Amino acid sequence: YASLWRGLTLTLWRDVPFSGIYWWGYETIRGALTEARERGRGHNLATEGSRARARTRSQSRENHTATFTDSFIAGASSGAVASILTTPFDVGKTRRQVFADPASSISTAGKTLAPEELSMPRFLWHIFRQEGFAGLWRGWIPRTLKVAPACAIMISSYEVGKRTFRSINERADRRTAV
Repeated sequence: YASLWRGLTLTLWRDVPFSGIYWWGYETIRGALTEARERGRGHNLATEGSRARARTRSQSRENHTATFTDSFIAGASSGAVASILTTPFDVGKTRRQVFADPASSISTAGKTLAPEELSMPRFLWHIFRQEGFAGLWRGWIPRTLKVAPACAIMISSYEVGKRTFRSINERADRRTAV
């Protein structure tokens, strides 16, 4: 049963920072794209009160194409950055999950442990000492080529769906108000 949970700690070490980086990057990039579009239309969101509120108001008036385009670009960009920055944790998680035989071991306080059995920071330090930075970022290109489009598709589908259902609900509310 313990093998079912192998890599859980490293999965959390990978996914928690990934989510923080992704959502911060997504909101930042999406906001910048909205502000750039509004500046192109001659509007300045900074003069319309709260910048965040003005940005939200502007995004709620966007057409589906603008919503899709902005969220796709922001999702792909922030997903790529988050993927690259958290690759060392993915490397550690993967190596721990496929670990089967303690062929090479390290002695710790009289107890011999395989590198994969060390704590997450010590395991990543071991990889760094043995393979350098290249070892920690092994596989970053295929991972990023998988994660960036997945993030873009997920968030743009969500945003367009949210926009579509908001429009449907608003029309239904107008019909019931009459």
